[in-house]
Amino acid sequence: MWRLLYTGYEKNGVIVKMTLDEAATKVQISKKSLDDYLMQLRSAKKYGFDFDKHIKEKIGVIRSFVRKMKEQEKLNKQKGISGFNNQDAEAAEDNTEAAARTTATARKGRKPNFKNKP
Repeated sequence: MWRLLYTGYEKNGVIVKMTLDEAATKVQISKKSLDDYLMQLRSAKKYGFDFDKHIKEKIGVIRSFVRKMKEQEKLNKQKGISGFNNQDAEAAEDNTEAAARTTATARKGRKPNFKNKP
């Protein structure tokens, strides 16, 4: 909802946009949190995150993906490799999915089963 308020929506034929402060007040979330969410979304887009595949996931999945991609980018820089590639993004996304399954299983009070992937 806050993204719609921030990026703009049409009301009575007029495009209405709010500042991030106004959107934060409207949805009752701190501006600092919205700033963080926006940064995570922009970084995920930069690294090629598949938003359609993870449409029902929480922000933690994006946060994990971005963290892994930044770590990979840092390692690549140390090795003298510039940028990142799709294989890096796919590997980070696979690791993120496994972590999400483990977390969801732990929340249900069960031990994670790594043998059966959905």
